[in-house]
Amino acid sequence: MAKRIRRTNRHHRRSRSRTGGIPFNGDIEGTPNVIVVDYKKHQAFHLLFPSTCPQDIARVLNNIWIDPAHMFVAVPRSLARDIVKQYHLQQPT
Repeated sequence: MAKRIRRTNRHHRRSRSRTGGIPFNGDIEGTPNVIVVDYKKHQAFHLLFPSTCPQDIARVLNNIWIDPAHMFVAVPRSLARDIVKQYHLQQPT
């Protein structure tokens, strides 16, 4: 019997070390915490971002990968709508 090659992997969106483990493997605020992703992309993610803290990921993206004219910001979803709304109010029409 041939060995089955696994092409996907389970990824915790909120890491287990940051309370994304049991019993939080279900939904976190209506969003699944564990998702199935491509194995190679999962490896690449953890290679680029050893710390899974959203603020640390944003810092790495801004310092290395994002065009300096832009900024990637990690904010809690509960604040995101207000921030985006305020940003749009400040833009000239």
